[in-house]
Amino acid sequence: MNDRRAERCRFLAIDGVAALDHARREDGTDVIRVHVTSGPVERSVPRELDGHPVIIVVTGPYEAQ
Repeated sequence: MNDRRAERCRFLAIDGVAALDHARREDGTDVIRVHVTSGPVERSVPRELDGHPVIIVVTGPYEAQ
């Protein structure tokens, strides 16, 4: 497994992390959005991934439909 994939898997293994995606700020900066189920999970999430800043998005739990 390459380092980038291993790092992403480490994020997804954090209890309360529901998803990861990429986004771009208005200033053009690429960021990684980490979707979490509740605000307290935020303390467990590193602030950088693959050299990109991490943005926390509190979404609540996802349910398959």
